[in-house]
Amino acid sequence: MGEARDVMDRATAAIFSNDMAAIAECYAADVVAQTPDAGTINGRDDLVDYMRQMSDAFPDLSYEMTRTMEDGKFAIDEGTVIGTNTGPLALATGEVLPPTGKPVRLRSIDVATVEGGSSPVMTSTSTRWRSSSSSDLCSRELTRNPTRPVTMWDARPV
Repeated sequence: MGEARDVMDRATAAIFSNDMAAIAECYAADVVAQTPDAGTINGRDDLVDYMRQMSDAFPDLSYEMTRTMEDGKFAIDEGTVIGTNTGPLALATGEVLPPTGKPVRLRSIDVATVEGGSSPVMTSTSTRWRSSSSSDLCSRELTRNPTRPVTMWDARPV
């Protein structure tokens, strides 16, 4: 296993165990992250805040890994994000969606660039849920049909 895979695995474990300090250790101070719901996030502190908000909104969030890949300084994970919206969800618009109790199951692909020599960290990361082009996917799907769970099929372009 190379250093890109090691950093990606540590970041994934930290994210899904809600360990904000461990998450911060995996990212460069000037990381640039592309997210499916909040757009571009610049900097480790803002990325950790984003992860904390997701953890608060989906405290049972988990990840089913389908496939992993590594090529030099790049690591890629493909899988399914699963959780239940039991906490408030901060939206990119500044609004806060109250908890819906709806389960969420979305296909995900994460691509990370890892650099840093003796202390490698992610310098960029990009996450996509299915092929959604919508920045408010979660909020839109969580508020539609409250009795039906959100699935990977809901994450398609509108």
